[in-house]
Amino acid sequence: MIPVQASTSCCHYAPYAHGLRILISHASVIRTDYAFAEKPERKVVPVKTRADLYGREATELLRIISMYPGLTEKQLCRFYPGRKDVTKNLLAHLCRQGRAWQTDTGGYFPYGNDKAETDSGMVRAAWVLLDFIDKAEYHSSSDFPMKIVFFSGGELYEIVHAAAGQEALVVHALRQSRDCRTAN
Repeated sequence: MIPVQASTSCCHYAPYAHGLRILISHASVIRTDYAFAEKPERKVVPVKTRADLYGREATELLRIISMYPGLTEKQLCRFYPGRKDVTKNLLAHLCRQGRAWQTDTGGYFPYGNDKAETDSGMVRAAWVLLDFIDKAEYHSSSDFPMKIVFFSGGELYEIVHAAAGQEALVVHALRQSRDCRTAN
């Protein structure tokens, strides 16, 4: 018989085999109840695009600019409390797209409104609306003598701007408006 030396073992030809034996011996320590457990169900979270995130807000902001032309950036930001940066970005985006534009005086107008005449009564009425914006359920511009109407708590509110020298005209228009409502 020829004696076999330990140096001619498989470790001499494959030095990594010794480590493999250690891994195999430790693998038997793994608990089998985890190995055969059912995989947890994956929840699919849809990824929202920029259009999904800001599309509705951009549409609403453009609606506000169209209803109340000439409002400043500060006023437009107040329509979205706590979202000043987003509103500024949306205003810049609407201007880049050509859907709105800003005058030298700071008022925003919808595309196609070449007059760019700011109605000071509307701007002042918007400040009144902004005092109640967190409670307003719906708001819109209105016909003379009302500048803005809004609903809050199931009640209808009308904002009237009476410029200096037009007080009598506004009072007369309000009487006619009230008479028309009672006749209907």
